Amino acid sequence: MSETTTQEHTYSKPATCPRCSGKGSGTWRREFGICFRCRGAGIIETDRAVLAGETEFIAQALTLANAARAHSWEAATGRALLEKNDPARYRRAVESLAAGRADVLDALAAYFASLA
Repeated sequence: MSETTTQEHTYSKPATCPRCSGKGSGTWRREFGICFRCRGAGIIETDRAVLAGETEFIAQALTLANAARAHSWEAATGRALLEKNDPARYRRAVESLAAGRADVLDALAAYFASLA
């Protein structure tokens, strides 16, 4: 009989949701509603590795937002629309800028122009 091993996860203690600061709701882009990260609970519990990856992604997303604002109004607006309309493409855009591809800023401006 073969023995199967399972990967053991180390879970963190329940923590205050970093997105809504534990309120469970808030205002995002001038729209009020429940927090989608904690689903209104105000607390999250997750694998520490996942939490560290999300923290890194948030820092990279902030870098993209600042770079888009410095690039042009069109790039900044395109970034906001891409985040709202297509989260998967937005994640790839954040990862592209983190990998050193500055042409993503031109692509965000072009995305805004295609919607206008």
